[in-house]
Amino acid sequence: MRKILFMILGGTLLMLSACNNGNEETSPNKLLANVLAEEDNVKYYGEMTIDMDMEELGEMEMKEWRDGKKSRVEVVRPEKSISVNDGEKIMTYEAEQNKVFQFELGELQELNNSPKDQLNLVLDSIKETHNIEKLGNETIIGRDTVHFKAIPKEDGTVFGEQDFWVDTEYWVILKMISKSANIKTELVYTSIDFSSDFKDEVFTLDVPEDAEVETLDTDFSGKEIELEEMIDILGEGVLYVPEENGITIDHISLIEMDAQTNYVDIAYKKDGIAFITLSIISPATDDIEEQIELFGNDAEEVQVRDQNGMYINAKLLQSLVWNEDNFQYNLDMMDPSLTVDGLLDLTETMKKVE
Repeated sequence: MRKILFMILGGTLLMLSACNNGNEETSPNKLLANVLAEEDNVKYYGEMTIDMDMEELGEMEMKEWRDGKKSRVEVVRPEKSISVNDGEKIMTYEAEQNKVFQFELGELQELNNSPKDQLNLVLDSIKETHNIEKLGNETIIGRDTVHFKAIPKEDGTVFGEQDFWVDTEYWVILKMISKSANIKTELVYTSIDFSSDFKDEVFTLDVPEDAEVETLDTDFSGKEIELEEMIDILGEGVLYVPEENGITIDHISLIEMDAQTNYVDIAYKKDGIAFITLSIISPATDDIEEQIELFGNDAEEVQVRDQNGMYINAKLLQSLVWNEDNFQYNLDMMDPSLTVDGLLDLTETMKKVE
């Protein structure tokens, strides 16, 4: 499933379209503004490599056909797979499993973002936190590009240094090196053809007759369950924050992530106002030490219920995370008056679901 999500996001691969501004000198801030402002009507065929210094992902070779918000991405190496987005539905074929995963976009149109839209999310998130520096012109795959670097104003941000090589004719990013915490990602287009004349049929997936087809549920809001049902869903020994001292359970939602993993959210209120959210995943799979490194200065190691855990203190997230027995717990702060000590005190009140 992780690979499918990578395909969906990878298919949007940080490409931008724009108009020809010729050789006009462009300041870094103006360059960034151009990238964010231009219309997205580009059509192209490209080949690229993506290298992540994570053993699980490593280097990938990909081919991409793009026309507006329609796309086809083929992973050539290490394992062959094809992902097609026709604007209404995403289908991904995993050759090794001979299996097709599909889902209707429906309300999930954010997954149907164009390459420019996807990159804009990143650029928007760094334009206030990073200093943009223009480093000059360089040639990438025979095309003139402007190289600019985004350097964090403070250490420990989720997005570290970002290098972009932007095509001066189409304002398309042909190369990117991104550092986030201890993970480095390098994307390089080895070839790109903006005059490629492919037909719309390329955005249709030919499903092998013997392939298994699975339709994924896109209702990520989950279904409401009762407290007692958590035992059958997550297993014996699962903990929760009891209703006391004005704290009440507003609702409990089950999100079925895959056949092996379940995810339950318990939303709490205090005096009628959103207070905390307790998320429980079974089985626990994330290593806490690795997560601390991933979040950088936004996370610190803490002891939670005699377990090694972490406290995430980012702009939009304040959360305690720890593994206990076979469960991973995330206790998120919804009331801004809460403190980390207040969250830790709440964990000491937790008891088993009966």
